[in-house]
Amino acid sequence: MNNTTEIKINLVRGDLLYFHDEKGYIVDLTREYIYDRLRNIGIKYNINIPQISSLTNLNITDLADYLAFATKANGSLELFSMNLIGHFTQVHLWPDGFDFSIEWFTDKNEEQIGVGKSPGGELYESPYLYVNPYPFNEKLFDESVSPRTWHTDGWKGIKVEWKDLEYKTEKEISGQIHDLFQIAQSHFQEG
Repeated sequence: MNNTTEIKINLVRGDLLYFHDEKGYIVDLTREYIYDRLRNIGIKYNINIPQISSLTNLNITDLADYLAFATKANGSLELFSMNLIGHFTQVHLWPDGFDFSIEWFTDKNEEQIGVGKSPGGELYESPYLYVNPYPFNEKLFDESVSPRTWHTDGWKGIKVEWKDLEYKTEKEISGQIHDLFQIAQSHFQEG
């Protein structure tokens, strides 16, 4: 968060570590009273923790599944980023959907390409890779991305089911991401 505060989640143990000014506090996310423990940390450090009626305890099996996904998702995005030039972010973990992504920018007209991996969620139950150019140019639909598919419901871009990637190496996934990124990037070079 800053030079004195760090928050980590240990996916093997199911713990959240709040580390501030060389003092650590652990919240076991697999047990009861998660909110109370987080609220106590918030009170101690004057952090506004919103009132939450209930938090679901995490399951160690689900955490292990996410760890396998997260390790490969992050690793392949890190490898992909080693081929990028220009203006782009490091790999981010988004707290609202727990997806990993990199944003690449053209530095003109707010043009960018989001490349990421989602573990799934409310709209999509299964994990997937996405390549999301913004603003989207409908001419991109002319590009062949088979067996991947163009996604048009809610957001426009390329969506590849994780089941088609999960047994590949991080290097192979990184190469596939790069190929899809180049398709998306070509639309900005035309304009």
